[in-house]
Amino acid sequence: MTSELKRSLDGESWDRLGGTVTVDATDTSIITDPNADPDNDDLNSLLEYALGTSPTTANPNPFKIAITGTSVEITTTINQEADDIEITLQSSSSLTGWNDANEDLPIVSRINNGDGTTTVTYRSQPGFLLTNDQQFFRIKVTLIP
Repeated sequence: MTSELKRSLDGESWDRLGGTVTVDATDTSIITDPNADPDNDDLNSLLEYALGTSPTTANPNPFKIAITGTSVEITTTINQEADDIEITLQSSSSLTGWNDANEDLPIVSRINNGDGTTTVTYRSQPGFLLTNDQQFFRIKVTLIP
């Protein structure tokens, strides 16, 4: 992705613009690349925006994975105001080909955290782990044109 993103000063949305990005009204840090990781926490700026975290403050792993019996549950937070992105849970058995995992792990709950984020939980049906030798998961964030 080569286009730059601008997050408005009130934090409501990012727009595709040809300029620099001001993170928020109290932080004058400039983010010019959505793939940058200025806080070195292994989450790029676009992913931090999608999750409702700051790209300039290191954050712990935003994903929780739990295995209950033969079922998998993945929980994360998303930015409620990020209406210009699409978030997709993906899975792979080999890390070389990724597939939409929403059919295998549908969203089972959304909880408004009252801070501009929502906690989203994805859960597989019982028996999921019996039919898959190994599975890898990731969150894919795409800008909506």
